[in-house]
Amino acid sequence: MDVILSNTKDHSLFELYEDNRVITEQSIQKMIKTLEHKNLLSCFPLVVYKDKGQMYITDGQRRSLAAKRLGLTVYYIINNKCTKDDIPRINTGQVPWKMENYLHSFCIKAQYSK
Repeated sequence: MDVILSNTKDHSLFELYEDNRVITEQSIQKMIKTLEHKNLLSCFPLVVYKDKGQMYITDGQRRSLAAKRLGLTVYYIINNKCTKDDIPRINTGQVPWKMENYLHSFCIKAQYSK
């Protein structure tokens, strides 16, 4: 199956998995602020699983909800190789940035800007 990037403003096309993580209002508001600062939705498309004509978001729930509230276009790919059972597995492997990561990045950027 080829992965094709598509986009839409019709947010009703997507469903969330009920058994995925609970999304807090605070996390949606944080994503809204991020998107208002710089809209990178085209760089980070939603990953959706299509089943019987319905598309379920396997990656990008907060981005989707924030984009919906802002009336923004979302970009998405349909990839049925990635299922809802893969979500916890891949998210467990992610490591959030810590202060020392930001400091390292800032120092490297400063070094090259001379």
